[in-house]
Amino acid sequence: MKSRIWFDLAKLLVGFILLWAVFVYLPNFFPADWKSAFSFDSDVFDMSIEQEEKLGEFILDNILDDAEEIENPFVDSVMWEIESRLLNKIGTTEYEYRFKLVDDPLVNAVTLPGGNIIVFRGLLDFAETPEEVAAVLAHEIAHVEKRHVVQKLVTELGLTFLVTVITGGDATLIHEISRTLISGVFSRSQESEADEYGMNLMLKAQIDPRSLAAFFRKLNRENMGYDEHLEWLMSHPHNNARIKSSLEFEVPDSFVSQPINVDWEAVQEELK
Repeated sequence: MKSRIWFDLAKLLVGFILLWAVFVYLPNFFPADWKSAFSFDSDVFDMSIEQEEKLGEFILDNILDDAEEIENPFVDSVMWEIESRLLNKIGTTEYEYRFKLVDDPLVNAVTLPGGNIIVFRGLLDFAETPEEVAAVLAHEIAHVEKRHVVQKLVTELGLTFLVTVITGGDATLIHEISRTLISGVFSRSQESEADEYGMNLMLKAQIDPRSLAAFFRKLNRENMGYDEHLEWLMSHPHNNARIKSSLEFEVPDSFVSQPINVDWEAVQEELK
């Protein structure tokens, strides 16, 4: 009798594991457009670009109220050199991009709704080349163009809630949304899609896509990753997986990279 009970429990456990695996991994085998059409995030398409831009303005103003924006003519000119190389190769876009550099040691950049991208000083301090910064910004631009940030907010907060915020402009709610974006992460499929889009954009801008690998290699050297054996628990692809993806990215034989001709050491010195 006891053996029968244990057998039934084992079957239930195996069934649970298989069901979990189906929900977690099966969507990754379908094309991205199939997932967009049939995912629970499809409500994102009910939010207009105009609504997204208004929400983005509220959130950007809220973040800049709590953070010191760096306004340095020399650094601004270098950042514009990097940003314009990428933006000029996006092609037709519905967004008017705004990049804001804030004085924070966090090694990151954050995508907000409506084409607003926050760049933290720590990213510029950490990166060894302007091309590495370009790799991160290309990735963030991908989140904008693919509307990942709106999908994230709609999924976590609901479309009705967001429209209410846009209509009322409630400062408390906007602050909570800002915290959600800064502290939250995208799904692994969204991160992989953003990496792919970003490397293609870099290719068009004649920036070596392998700069992404260089950036993640330094993250590994500085122990700013996590154990690759825990990847199945994480939302982001592991650093090593992203390095591999960058190094294996297909670059045409005719590709010739054009360095971003700026004095990067001078930029980092200016930020001290």
